[in-house]
Amino acid sequence: MKLKVIIADDEHRICQMLARFIDCEALNLEIVDMASDGEELLSKIRTENPDIVITDICMPKESGMEVIRQAVQMGLTCKFIIISGFRQFDYAYTALKYDVSDYLLKPVDKNELNTALGKIAWQLRHKNESIPSGKEQDIHHYFILKGAKKLLAKPVALGELNTTYRTNFQKGLFQVILIRIDSIGKPRSIPENPASIHREVQNKIIGHLSPYCHDIIATREWDDIIAILNYPERNTESLQSVLYELFSVVKRNVEMFGGVTATLCIGSAYADINKIDTSKTEATDAAWKRMASKLGTIITAEAHGSEHQPSLEPTLHALEQRIQKAFETLNIKEYSTCIEELFSFPSQVISSSEVKHFVRSIPELFFEQHESTLAEMYTIEHIAKEIRYELRMVTSFTTCRSTLIRVLSGLMDEVRDHMYQRNTKPIRLAMDFVKSKYANPITLDDVASEVGLSSVYFSSIFKKETSQNFTDFLMEYRMTIAKNLLKSSNLSIKEIAHEVSFLDPRYFSKVFKKIVGIKPTDYKKIYS
Repeated sequence: MKLKVIIADDEHRICQMLARFIDCEALNLEIVDMASDGEELLSKIRTENPDIVITDICMPKESGMEVIRQAVQMGLTCKFIIISGFRQFDYAYTALKYDVSDYLLKPVDKNELNTALGKIAWQLRHKNESIPSGKEQDIHHYFILKGAKKLLAKPVALGELNTTYRTNFQKGLFQVILIRIDSIGKPRSIPENPASIHREVQNKIIGHLSPYCHDIIATREWDDIIAILNYPERNTESLQSVLYELFSVVKRNVEMFGGVTATLCIGSAYADINKIDTSKTEATDAAWKRMASKLGTIITAEAHGSEHQPSLEPTLHALEQRIQKAFETLNIKEYSTCIEELFSFPSQVISSSEVKHFVRSIPELFFEQHESTLAEMYTIEHIAKEIRYELRMVTSFTTCRSTLIRVLSGLMDEVRDHMYQRNTKPIRLAMDFVKSKYANPITLDDVASEVGLSSVYFSSIFKKETSQNFTDFLMEYRMTIAKNLLKSSNLSIKEIAHEVSFLDPRYFSKVFKKIVGIKPTDYKKIYS
């Protein structure tokens, strides 16, 4: 059964040109009508109930976008292809918001138009096989991000995997592709809902590649769209060709927003379903390597192959030991030196998977070293997620280096300040306690209990922060009070001794002379 198409443009000759471009026979389509303004188009959509509508944005009476808005509100199910001479974000975002199937720029390319129509036609004819929704989509998301990795440790049969993860994989090849969306400048406009762009990219992957595959499942992770392709080996050449076409369309649509670009990263194809995660690792390694190549290109696992260079394990291990020590001592200078050394390696070395995994592990080393302190300051999962996101957003090894130094040096500073505040707070409390209770008997255990610490730990941090023992501080403070009383009161030596918690005046005199240098009687004569 043919799918019905309506074309709308305020210039009739453009409608006719588009009609000539469309390969109706190959796509099994039928052009049922044309319209020259928005009101006419909306009326014909109601009358003809088309499957696909191709419309210009700028038309008299009602714009193409307004027609789409009303069609959506009325629950009409036709698919729309927008044609526009404008690259502005407002048009593109509104198109995405109303789930427009494609957005083509003038002058329209015949191949692009037929590719877009072919994608929509395939989706309409395979509605029940399109992108999963709801719980099934969640299961696919879990499989791509976590489940595939488990297959390496515990292989499963094809049928069992399909049952568990609600896939429709068949014997053939399994390959992972990843499209990374990178910011390369200040976008002309910031999307109100960036997820709509990622959803559109995901839809294009499904639409372009589904005709060549047994099954495709795709999901989003951060600014990556990751897809697992399962296809018959006989389709290998065709699929690889279509991948290049897909990338051209995705890149053009993404770059329409300005300040962003897309890179296609392709893992190897494997006949063993249990090697899906291996292909995914290759794709993510390619995403890392893009910083040594060029953003906005296609990077394949084969293009880089296995790096023919000695293992970096001894060098990275030595560097790891130094970084751990720097974290332990909160030595920002040494940590920064280590990172500078790491990124002074040649570009082909930094782009290796060994360095990628090492870089990703550095924040974890810091978290392990200062987990308890960080837990007092932040929700660790939240701050870890923020750091991972910052590292994923870098677009060059230079910015990766500076991000590692800036983010973790900043955290080291905060941890050091927090530890200082944590240690000095009980000391301040202890000093306040002494100032208010100096006339009473005071022991180290009394003060430690007052500030909520063990006496051993309190004694240790008091000595570290004040450079004197607590008992010395207590005696010195009492002698300071005694000196003030000797100078300004008519109290006897015995009475002053009692005021500063000495029951024996002779012992008080002995301590006073040791600390002040003269006897309290002589001190009183000098200042009386």
